[in-house]
Parts: sequence; structure tokens; C-alpha cells
Amino acid sequence: MPIRTLLWTILFLSASFSAFSLGEGQTLFLGFGKGNDPSGLPDGWKERTFRKIPRHTIYSLEKEGDRLVLKAVSEQSASMLYRELEEDPKKYPLLRWDWKIENLLKKSDPTRKTGDDYPARVYVAFNDFTGLNYIWESKVIRGKILPNPYMKEVKMIVVESGRRKLGEWVQEKRNIQEDYKKVFGRDPPALRGIAVMTDTDDTGEAATSYYAEIVLSSK
Repeated sequence: MPIRTLLWTILFLSASFSAFSLGEGQTLFLGFGKGNDPSGLPDGWKERTFRKIPRHTIYSLEKEGDRLVLKAVSEQSASMLYRELEEDPKKYPLLRWDWKIENLLKKSDPTRKTGDDYPARVYVAFNDFTGLNYIWESKVIRGKILPNPYMKEVKMIVVESGRRKLGEWVQEKRNIQEDYKKVFGRDPPALRGIAVMTDTDDTGEAATSYYAEIVLSSK
């Protein structure tokens, strides 16, 4: 089974028995900062490796200033961290996160399976097996919407591109309700999960990236 297909299957099946809901008007802090245990995985997140991919991305929590951040190191490898949730994106449409990458991938190509690697990406999964994949690409311009080479139900949005912001924290803010309507032409169904992934298995390269402060909110 292709890795991207397996990823979405995991999210949808697992969310059916362990999802949770936000209270009205609240903000959900998904990770990875204050309150997590630096000796293990971030609270509420699970790691998933893939049977046919022998090398796995290494995720670890590190202290940086007054917060914990998630470090991802990938060397010809792939695995991901995911968090299950069930929420109405019309009530909680705003997704915010911080990320930082140390390098780009020379062979990345989002139009081909052999180039479907990124130093950093954030997945948003919905309960009808559709999904949004926010990526940091090497060459494709920001704002470009692309089909996923593995799954037609998943669309990729280039949030950052190129080397101009290498080595610095970048804060992102997306309205997932508006993005979904723009991409799929209809209102989004309920959320099923969020995942982060740094992978280099298709290109055979290496990447080091960081994630922090993933937040879902109503405003």
C-alpha cells in the first residue's frame, strides 16, 4: 500500500474511537510546547512507521527558549506523527503553527511519486477521506495548489517555497474552511486528524526540520 494511502487510512480509522471535541469558543493547543514531557512523544500525538520503509524519521522534543519544539530528522526515511480529533471546521476554521527548516530537497517534485518528499508538511484530514496537505516546497511558488501524486482526494497547498527563510521560524495561519472550499468547491466535513511529516524516502535525501505551537481555534 502506498505510504500516503496508508497515512490517511490510519487517521480515519483511529479517529473513530479516540476523537475528542472542543468546547464552544475555545482554542485547542495541539502541540508541541509547554506541558509536554520532553522524555517522550508529545502529549496526544502518536508515531506511525511504515512496514515497507525500513528507515524512519526521528522525532524528538527539544527545549528552545521557554518552549518545547518538535525536531524531525529524516535521512532517506519516512514516518509521521499524528493527532486524532473530531471538530467542525466551520466553527473552528483557523489553524496556526510555527515551523523551521534547515535545508531544501534538491530532487523534490510534487508532480511525481518519486519526488513527493518535503522537509516539512502539515496534513489536515477530514472524515470523508479528503485532505489538505500544507507543504514547504523547494521550487514551486507559494500559493500553488497541486494534486497529490498518490491520492486524488488529497490536495497540496504550497505555503512556503525556496530558501529565503531557511533557518528561521516562520508562523503560518490558514483558514482551513476557506482553503477546503477553494480546493474542493464545497463546505468541509468534520475534521478527523492532524499530522506532521518530514520525509525523504522517495528522493533519497536528508532533511532536518522543526514544528511548534500548532493551534486550532475559532478566531
